[in-house]
Amino acid sequence: MVIIVIVLQSLGGLLVAVVVKYADNILKGFATSAAIIIACIVSVYLFDVTLSIQFIFGTVLVMLSIYLYAIFVPRPVVVK
Repeated sequence: MVIIVIVLQSLGGLLVAVVVKYADNILKGFATSAAIIIACIVSVYLFDVTLSIQFIFGTVLVMLSIYLYAIFVPRPVVVK
């Protein structure tokens, strides 16, 4: 069991490195937030966890920020 956890954590670290290399830190933050939200929603269905109002409010803020970032994509600055 310990070996599985170690392998999963190392694969997660490599995945983060790939995301940061090919994207940016803002997308890494969004991916982390989305992963937390998905894990909590799965926990509700699998383990009968009750979510607090703070978590629901935070989830709404994360989804709104991801949506706004997708709409207003920053343009790269070109230096001449």
